Amino acid sequence: MPPPYNVDSGDSEVPLSQLWDEFQAERTILVDDYFDEIQRTIESGESIFSTVLPPLEDELELEDIDGLGLVPPNCENYGIDVDAIGSKTSRSTKSKAGVHVSANDPLYPWTSMPQAQKVAVLTWAKDLGAPKVPSMYAIKKTQEHFMKLLGTPTEKVTAASGTVFYLNAISKAIAMDFANPLTRFAMQEYPEDGQGRMSQVHHGSKMLDNLPDGLAPPCVRVDRAIYFVNELLQQSTGQYFIPKKFFQVRMSPEGESMEPTILALGHKVSKTEVGFAVDLEMIIIPVSTFFNTFEDLRHQAGESGIQFTASSIAFSDLMPNPLQEKSGGRMVYTVPLIVFMDDVSGNILKQWNKHHVIYVSNGLLP
Repeated sequence: MPPPYNVDSGDSEVPLSQLWDEFQAERTILVDDYFDEIQRTIESGESIFSTVLPPLEDELELEDIDGLGLVPPNCENYGIDVDAIGSKTSRSTKSKAGVHVSANDPLYPWTSMPQAQKVAVLTWAKDLGAPKVPSMYAIKKTQEHFMKLLGTPTEKVTAASGTVFYLNAISKAIAMDFANPLTRFAMQEYPEDGQGRMSQVHHGSKMLDNLPDGLAPPCVRVDRAIYFVNELLQQSTGQYFIPKKFFQVRMSPEGESMEPTILALGHKVSKTEVGFAVDLEMIIIPVSTFFNTFEDLRHQAGESGIQFTASSIAFSDLMPNPLQEKSGGRMVYTVPLIVFMDDVSGNILKQWNKHHVIYVSNGLLP
């Protein structure tokens, strides 16, 4: 070993190897290679982890299962039986014959999860002291609860002619889109004035100009208050207005991208001594100026109620909006659907066994 380096010796340079040798001489480093240890264990045929489950070829038996409180009486097997890929053996034959599953099989180590194995897993977790281990009865009830929440998406219907149809409820599919935050916040609830630009469904001129009033978005939310079409409202300036249609536009200089602003197309209303008078000429105002809802104005009017002039009675007959009463203080949305159909044949001759599919797409999504 080279002599230790002396700081006071005046040496200007010291080889790095000499410093490392001194450091290594002062310390003992112990490194355990756990990977090599696991490999040696596997090569010797020993089990790395202990398990309460017997080998796959053995018959699994649990005595006194009822005493564990894991399986209720008449509990059905909710395991999913899956055939091994490339195998022609039926599920029933496999379960009775105890077919050995290769370690290279995608479904290794089991091709199914029967009730006995479910109980074994729960028993194993309980014996290890895991907290709050559910029973099989609780698992079954939870599965039923999830099915009630999510519903069965596809319903099988057989016609009198014998033709079989599989239907998905459109309302449930749309409700799932609204419940999913990934799709909900991407939706565009109002048609947009693209000013000649069109890249999405809500940019279409039909959605903006030619959509019937009954299919247009019926309401808008401003500062937690909901305003419906055909209902009198008051603006922050004190003026009155009746909205007939809501739409959005990007009010920004060219080349800049901004969030769209929601506007309202409707009638200006004047308050007179004999009641409210509606101007037949329509104007456009931003919804951000909305201040008092129709319900607020009706509450302020008291027993006398909101009165309109004789020339404006037709507008009064539309108040309140039926959807406003039906919604119970919640937003109401209209969802355009894009529907198209295709047919697929399972045979070479297309006149037999045709498969007709009708697709529906949520038009609010970009």
